[in-house]
Parts: sequence; C-alpha cells; structure tokens
Amino acid sequence: MDPPNGDVQGEVYGMRDDGSVLLVEWLDGAAGDIAGRAATWTEEDGIQIIGDGSLLPGWSGIPQDIADDGTIVGFDFLLGNRRAWIQPQGEGPLILLETWVEDHGGVVDLDLGLSVAQAISADGRTIIGHTSYGGAWIITITPPECPGDATGNGSVDFEDLNLVLANWSQVVAPGTGGDVDESGVVDFADLNIVLANWETNCL
Repeated sequence: MDPPNGDVQGEVYGMRDDGSVLLVEWLDGAAGDIAGRAATWTEEDGIQIIGDGSLLPGWSGIPQDIADDGTIVGFDFLLGNRRAWIQPQGEGPLILLETWVEDHGGVVDLDLGLSVAQAISADGRTIIGHTSYGGAWIITITPPECPGDATGNGSVDFEDLNLVLANWSQVVAPGTGGDVDESGVVDFADLNIVLANWETNCL
C-alpha cells in the first residue's frame, strides 16, 4: 500500500468479497493525524478517505465491511467508546447507524445502542454487530415495493424486460421468471407493469 516509506500506519479490517477493495484504518503521520481515519484502498485509486474519515471529529474511524453496492459499515472509537456508522452506496458523509435505521422506519433500543457495525451482507440487506455491553444485534432491511422489478435488483430496466420476454407465455412459479403480477403466467399483464414502471429506481 502506498506510501511505502513508513510515514503511514494503519490496519486492514475487511475487504469486498472479490478482494478489489480493502477497508483500512489510516493514520498519516505526515499529515499530522492523531486518530486513524476510515479509508478504502484499491489498486487503481490507492487510499480514499471514507466520508471525513470518522463520524465524530477526533475519533478513530474503523471500517468493517462493504456490500456489493458499495455501502460501508463500521464504527468510531475513542477511549473505549464506540459509535456505529454507515455510508450508503459508498458516497457522502458517514451517518450514525441509529439515525439511519430510525430514518428508514426502524426502532433502536437506545438503552443498548448500536455500538459496533461489524458486517453487512453482500446484498446490503442485513447488518450485524454488537453493543458495548449488552450483546449482539442484527438489522434486516426490507426492500421497498418495486412494481416491475422482475430481477429484484431494485430498478426496472432491460434486465426485467429481457426476463419477461425470455419466459413469454410460460407457466412459472408465481412471482418468478418475469411473472411480476404473480399470476403464474408471463404475459401482457407483466409486460405492461414493466413498461409502466420503466427506469424506476426503488433503492
């Protein structure tokens, strides 16, 4: 990892499943860092700081895991205190995980809190972690309704149209193979739903 001259200290905490992105805590002595900053490392781009490097100024940002869509989870650490965070789709600032969950309709037991976000599933729909003292927790994210999304990727596009056309007039298990109206047959009703919701992004 660059630079190789000893000016930087850090640890690797995780990586994308295909190994293309490393998640690191980056402490750059040359830049005067006194706390580690959450960062990614790729062969192409080298080190890229995640958000501001931490949720809270002066805390160490520690990234733990990354989903296929680039969403990163981790936590800030200072003197034994921890605060879990998330960066949706790998863009923008770090967000306190409790706030993000509540903004998306979830309820967090504030007596326990979400201290450490330790892992996120490849599809980004499950996050696990632990509290400081009260044990483990799991968050399951229910995807929004997305009419016409035959492939389940969160958008209505050519993949959905191709699936409907590939199984045209076929009897299938309801809700599979392009049967978006769950009638058990892939037909004009399914095609119409896909076209009526064309280019909708439900994520």
